Amino acid sequence: DTAVQRVQIKGTKLSVQGLSDNTSEVVGLLSREPGFREVRLPSAVTRASRSSKESFTLEAVIDPAILGLNVLPEEPKAAPDESDGQNAPKEGA
Repeated sequence: DTAVQRVQIKGTKLSVQGLSDNTSEVVGLLSREPGFREVRLPSAVTRASRSSKESFTLEAVIDPAILGLNVLPEEPKAAPDESDGQNAPKEGA
């Protein structure tokens, strides 16, 4: 059994957090699915407290050409704070 606790998609990056009896099986299954590439575990799998389940975070790249998704671009980086005076007009300009 596997329970997904959190799913996040940013651009084409998929992140999934959850609990599973066999995390390596989950990674293998998703790796074989068309539309998901570079499926990996970015951190160590741990045993959930008071449970026989493994706690995991999984990441993958979504291929929109295969899944037919309209993927939004990642959010742009925040602009530098304009209140610091660095971009203020100079006196007499």
